Amino acid sequence: MTEIRKPAVILKQGKYTLYFTAFTVRDLIKSDNFYRVDRIDVYAKSGLQRLLNERRARALGKDLIASKGKFSLPTSIFLATEGEIKFDESCDEIVFDASPNGGVCPFDVIDGQHRIAGLRAADDVGGDDGLLDFQISAVVAPNMSEPQRMLQFVVVNTKQQKVSAGVKQHIIARFTKKFGLENLPYIPQWLQREIDKGDDARALDIVKRLNGDDDSPWYGLIQLADSDRPAREFAVKQNVIVTAIKKHLLTPSHMLEQIAPDRGRQLAILKNYWAAIRELFVSDDPRKSVAFKSNGLMFFLTVANPILNILAQGNSYTISDFKKAFEEVGCRIEHDASVMEQLFWDAGGAASSQNSQAMMNYVRDFNDAAREVIGDGEL
Repeated sequence: MTEIRKPAVILKQGKYTLYFTAFTVRDLIKSDNFYRVDRIDVYAKSGLQRLLNERRARALGKDLIASKGKFSLPTSIFLATEGEIKFDESCDEIVFDASPNGGVCPFDVIDGQHRIAGLRAADDVGGDDGLLDFQISAVVAPNMSEPQRMLQFVVVNTKQQKVSAGVKQHIIARFTKKFGLENLPYIPQWLQREIDKGDDARALDIVKRLNGDDDSPWYGLIQLADSDRPAREFAVKQNVIVTAIKKHLLTPSHMLEQIAPDRGRQLAILKNYWAAIRELFVSDDPRKSVAFKSNGLMFFLTVANPILNILAQGNSYTISDFKKAFEEVGCRIEHDASVMEQLFWDAGGAASSQNSQAMMNYVRDFNDAAREVIGDGEL
């Protein structure tokens, strides 16, 4: 008999009696029989689990090692068994036999298989001496039949929702501005890279100004992460435009940075640029125009570089300058100049049905035409 005793608190939920406790990494990974996560296909009689994302597990393991003992896992794992677990009221402990014939183990991991796999990955590559004593909180469900365990698995893994991209951008932006960093014992490597790069903070600042300044063509059109108004009242979500700005505008050697190192001047130029787009390519409500949605962001933020290159020759970036540059380039497009027409960008128009590869064809044609304008010294 392999007896395990752990301090625990009884949790009563409906007909279930659960126990809230903690296991060490040693408990979890130093026994071949303690848990199982390889039960993938119910119809193959091998069980419940989804496929393990090994990359995610390895990343967690690396973070744990890099933290040098400062890492934390604030969320619990959920383990269930058909066997019975006793509760010793004299010392508030759960007691069970973990041996293969004990009737309790292996536990089914209802939730937390990636956390456990990350701990195992850290141990495999040589974590610090304290790793095996690292504690992870756990909810343990005894006397749970296989159909009940399957039901719990579906509920836990179907209804959960990741942090929205918009909220994540806000948090990273605040960390970039050093908010509370001195109080954090450890920052995961992936998050530190995002903070050091600073793109989320810069792009989010641009988006907030575009959305909040009453002289902006984007005024009130961006659904910020904390907005409770319905999506139909906006043109695009914050996370979509922030991601597009990071990818297509905040790139090394972009013309915007060269012609206007000052952030205030950059914003003024961007406002004029989008005001020209709104006048040229939006026939009515920008909330319905694809020019102000994903495909439009991809196209117009990408071609901003050659447009700015054209206008840099005269060092003037007014709305009329941008409109004239678009018109000059449009005259030079050889293959399909429909991209320069309002009808192309109207809701239900050609832009609505284009995938990213198709839109890149329009970008390439536009860039070729823009090079001709620059070469001829137009404008």
